[in-house]
Amino acid sequence: MKGLQAALFSLLAVPVLLAAQPRKESELVIARVQYYGGDYYTDPTSLPNLAAFASDKTGQTWTALDGSISLLDPNLNRYPVLYLTGHGEMQLKGDETSALRSYLEKGGFLLVNDNGPARTGNSIDLAFRREIAKVLPDHALVELPPDHPVFHCFFDFSEGIPQIHRHDETQPPRAFGIYLERRLAVFYAWNSDIGNGWEDRRVHNDPEEKRLEALRMGTNLLLHALYQ
Repeated sequence: MKGLQAALFSLLAVPVLLAAQPRKESELVIARVQYYGGDYYTDPTSLPNLAAFASDKTGQTWTALDGSISLLDPNLNRYPVLYLTGHGEMQLKGDETSALRSYLEKGGFLLVNDNGPARTGNSIDLAFRREIAKVLPDHALVELPPDHPVFHCFFDFSEGIPQIHRHDETQPPRAFGIYLERRLAVFYAWNSDIGNGWEDRRVHNDPEEKRLEALRMGTNLLLHALYQ
């Protein structure tokens, strides 16, 4: 672990580019994505808590965007990480599909968390898979193995993505990704619900160790997005 952390901190001084522009510390923002057909605004305490935890543990300053952002926002490329979660029949409409494709191709990172059980009809799983296939039709979601660097780049998860809230009792938690030119551009957490684990403890009354697992996994994702 110490060796991994030392290697990472040696990278923190290296400028990282998004859309061919230098990224200032103040621009390390996690932005929540708006979409049609579902409650994209769910778990309101999750991103501020993740940003605070990652900032404390890594020495970098992360902030969560106050509110949410449209994929058509002209400042989209300023945000190194976009977060998409919620329940229901999510849809991207009009130019949102091409805007998200452009963002990802220019170096952006999309973090997606499935926040609801399929058995209740609240899961975004099928809708997300349909919509992301429109965004990147030539790039499939692939399952990420436990030895993938995203699980070891700062905190170590020997078994891969942790189980925070189980929505499918018959399946283990899984992590999927989409690569663009060998870069992981999309990360999809399924049957894990790390986003719920980022919430204030009073919201779900999860054990503190579960919350820490989720926050540590989220920190890995933020850092991997920048330095992979």
